[in-house]
Parts: sequence; C-alpha cells; structure tokens
Amino acid sequence: WSYTVVLYSDFGYKYITIILPSKCLVAETEWGYIPVVSIR
Repeated sequence: WSYTVVLYSDFGYKYITIILPSKCLVAETEWGYIPVVSIR
C-alpha cells in the first residue's frame, strides 16, 4: 500500500510518500494523526 501524506506548512504543501503495512486511513506524526490519500 502506497500513500501520499499531505502536510500543510507556512511554506505551502509538503508531499511525503510513505508505505504502510496495512490499510490505515491515518498516519501518526509529530503533529498528531493526519489522513492519508491512496495513490495506488
């Protein structure tokens, strides 16, 4: 499963691609839980 995590900052959108071992709908980051969008 490949996902793109979209993080918003003062500099605009930041795209980070991560791989999750399951069909998780959220990713835990230092900013808390954020949604992920599948890019399969």
